[in-house]
Amino acid sequence: MIEEMSGAGQFESVTLNPTVTITAESDPELAEELHARVADYCFIARSVNTPVHHEVTIVQAQVA
Repeated sequence: MIEEMSGAGQFESVTLNPTVTITAESDPELAEELHARVADYCFIARSVNTPVHHEVTIVQAQVA
């Protein structure tokens, strides 16, 4: 966050850290690839005037 002498401030950037759980049969590489394009559709990223970064964690469910 950047703070001005007046006490006002603004965010310099935002980093979102979502955790995405995929099925055991899903392809984790494809999930990473698809998530790389998420900023094009992200409500938060498209609604603010600061860079929004996404650092996803992909969790693959285990076969029962």
